[in-house]
Order: sequence, then C-alpha cells, then structure tokens
Amino acid sequence: MLTFAVLLVAYVLFGAEAAIRSESGAVERMSLVILLYAMVLAVLLTRQIGARYWHLPALLGIFALRELDFHDWFFEPGLLHVGIFDAPVPLWQKAVSGLTMLLILVTLGRVVLLGTRPFLIGLWRRARWSWALAGAGALAVLSVVFDETREAWFEATGVDYSWKSVMSIAEELAELGMALLIVLALLLALRPRKAG
Repeated sequence: MLTFAVLLVAYVLFGAEAAIRSESGAVERMSLVILLYAMVLAVLLTRQIGARYWHLPALLGIFALRELDFHDWFFEPGLLHVGIFDAPVPLWQKAVSGLTMLLILVTLGRVVLLGTRPFLIGLWRRARWSWALAGAGALAVLSVVFDETREAWFEATGVDYSWKSVMSIAEELAELGMALLIVLALLLALRPRKAG
C-alpha cells in the first residue's frame, strides 16, 4: 500500500515522467527500497534456515545495486563491464573488477545449486512462496527483454515512438512487480510453520 501511495503522489505532483518512465523516477526508487527490504527479510530467513544460505541476501543486494547502475561505477568502462580487461587501465582495477564478477558468479552458482531443488519441490507442493518467486522470475525476464530489445525492436519495426514509451513503463513496472513478489515470497517463507 505504501508503494502505491508513493507512486500516486509522485504521479500527481510530478507527472508520469518522474513517477514511472524516468530511470531515476519513483518506480525505480521504490523498486530499490523494496529490494533493500527484501534483503533484510532474507537475512532473517537465513537466521531461520542456516547461515550457509548467505547467498540469498547477497543476491538481493546485487539486485539492489543493479538498480543503482552499480555495473557502471568506479572505473572506465565500468566495474562489471568485461571491456575493462582490454582497456588501458591499471592492473588493480582489472583485479577488483574480476574479483567482483567472481563473487557475483559464486553467489549465482550457490543460488542455483542450493535453491533449485527446494524451489521445484515448492512448486510441486503448491507452496505459495515458490509460486510468488516464479512470478518474480517471469517479471525479471520480461523486464530484461523490454530493456535490452526495445531500441532494436522499434528501429526494426518503425512503430510509433509513443509505443517505446509504453515499453519503458512496462519495464519499470515489471521490475517493481518483481521486487514486490520477492518480498511476498520471503514473507510467506518466514511465516511460522503450522503442524500438518
């Protein structure tokens, strides 16, 4: 409710550009806040299920940093750009970028190795947290598709420019929906277990 209240106020006071379409608009910022909240929930969950699941809050932290364009920070051409390894930059910058990329890959690997089985079992048993997570994954894929293909799509089809704006809005709302569904999945996973 708070999320939608903030978006409504931003829309009324500043218009659709500031509320929805802008890369630094209200939707983008609320996605960041919700992902940070999800990270806190994931820390609480790891206290329940074991510290070996540290990759859950770490992954959500990576998602939050992505909202802040972390991949472009610090160095030229950017901390997480593979082009840095060919760029004429100091060796230590390449090492920092490489170690950061390695940490992200280790985090993703642990998510896949330790999370796939419980997730699939949850889907099979119709556990609501796993279906919320599946919805979040679907929205994440849609968001990436909208973000990465919209320029090429509109150049290839010649569709009216206003539809490009619609695609930008869809991308931002998909990211927000993903963050909300992750929070829902974590809240469902954190609920006290009932017998039976």
